[in-house]
Amino acid sequence: MGTRLGWIVIATIVPTANACTTTCKEYASAALTIHVRDASGALVCDADVVATDGGEEIALELFPGTECSYAGAWERAGDYVVTAKFDGRTATSERVSVTSGACHVKSKKIDLTLPA
Repeated sequence: MGTRLGWIVIATIVPTANACTTTCKEYASAALTIHVRDASGALVCDADVVATDGGEEIALELFPGTECSYAGAWERAGDYVVTAKFDGRTATSERVSVTSGACHVKSKKIDLTLPA
């Protein structure tokens, strides 16, 4: 009689760093979204808003379809100081740190209040 040989294969799947996939949505995220308020708390929709990162100034623009939200620094991580100017008054933020996420920046939303 003949001899039958059989093979048993045991495979172990080991996840690696490349095995994890992230599906990213195709849109750009603003690093900063800012609301500017006057001393009474009312939104100001025509201020000049600038974010400074390492000496570079980035103008934030009024974002269409929002209630007076200024947005900018698209997909750009950094350490920002945000300044809003309106009618001779200036409001300045503390340092705002924005970090990168898996797909997009981790946006920061802040309110600035202009002095009376």
